[in-house]
Amino acid sequence: MKKILVLMVAVFVMTMTASAQKKITEEQRNQVIENLIGRMKPVDGSWLITPEPISYYEYWVVTGKKKHDAHTSVSNAAKVTQAEKETFVDALNREAGRPYFSLPTRAEIQLAHKKVGLHGDLSQLSTATAGCFWIKISKKMFKELTE
Repeated sequence: MKKILVLMVAVFVMTMTASAQKKITEEQRNQVIENLIGRMKPVDGSWLITPEPISYYEYWVVTGKKKHDAHTSVSNAAKVTQAEKETFVDALNREAGRPYFSLPTRAEIQLAHKKVGLHGDLSQLSTATAGCFWIKISKKMFKELTE
């Protein structure tokens, strides 16, 4: 199962790099959202988190706003302001039709790092500064979206 997931993510990254210069389609938006949900890991039984930070490509597809320049890989972790992180979550929730997703707090990021092993710039644990970010969802909401 892990091998298949790793292969799917690798193919996804190659696809998103190749298609990063094109206009975002509804199909791409759906694929990104499905990928975000599919890669979430349970932390403490009541909520899940993306173990990898949100990428520039994911940010662009979900919000429609390009935050990277031509010399930045779209697969890099998106380094954005707190307001832009909230914009991402708001756009995801609008797409989902109700508030499923949120930003983890500093304490939740620390707990998730201990339990799941988060990837990315963990020196930027503050949710109030520019830097990479993760999203979370409650276990109940996750079940709603995946059943």
